Amino acid sequence: MDGDGTYDLSNLEELVKCADQNTVVVGCRFHSKPAGMGFVNFVGNFLLSLLFRVLWFVPIKDSQSGLKLFPKKLGLTLSQDGMEISTEILVNAKRNFLRIKEVQIPSYRKRLGGSSKLNPLRDGVRIALFVLKQRLTR
Repeated sequence: MDGDGTYDLSNLEELVKCADQNTVVVGCRFHSKPAGMGFVNFVGNFLLSLLFRVLWFVPIKDSQSGLKLFPKKLGLTLSQDGMEISTEILVNAKRNFLRIKEVQIPSYRKRLGGSSKLNPLRDGVRIALFVLKQRLTR
C-alpha cells in the first residue's frame, strides 16, 4: 500500500476476505473520479489500465492502484523499484496463473503528507514500455 495516507482502509476486511494464495486483490478507486487525483493522472491511469487489459486480458479498471493484497510468494519475485511495481505485481500474477480481483474501495483522498514522486509523462511512458516489454517476452 502507498504510504501517503490516500487510501481509506475502512473496508480492509472485505479486501482480506477476497485474498487467498491464488488471488491478487486490487483496491479499485474508480467508481467515481478520485477526489485527490488530478485530471492528467486520471487519464494516464485510464490509458495504462486499458493497455494492461488489452495485452494481458484482465478486466481491471485500476492497474496503478497502490492498494494491493497478494500472496507472499509473489512478493519474493518483484524486481522493480519505481512506479512500474504496481504493474509488475499484476504481470507476475498472470504469469503465475493467479486470479486478479478488483474490490471497490472508498473514494481516494488527498495525500496526508509528503509530496508525490510521480512524474506523469516520464512514469507513464516507463510503465507503458514495461507492460509492452513484459508481454513480448517470456
